[in-house]
Amino acid sequence: MPLKIKTDNFFNSINLKSNKEKFTELIKGRSFTAEKIVSNGFKSPDNKWMSEVNDEWVMLLKGSAKLEFEFEVGDVINLKAGDYLLIPAKTKHRVIYTSKKPFCYWLAIHFK
Repeated sequence: MPLKIKTDNFFNSINLKSNKEKFTELIKGRSFTAEKIVSNGFKSPDNKWMSEVNDEWVMLLKGSAKLEFEFEVGDVINLKAGDYLLIPAKTKHRVIYTSKKPFCYWLAIHFK
């Protein structure tokens, strides 16, 4: 039986309204999920924190962004293309800035 091989380009153009994000699952395994996130001027709502059940490793492939963590309120992590970080499970964080030109392209891997 021949293999079914799927190809695509991570940076294919996307129609995304300002201040929005789009999540696309790329692959899912037993203990991990890899997804593409595209942000266009997105920021988390004020006073709202995100917290993942699993660890999350993210790499910003294009654009620039700023993240804030609850335990370091006021301390901002500035990210540029090529930067990556590990966000441990249940760590409260929020996005306070993502660039519009270019859009932010993230690779996120969620794992246990």
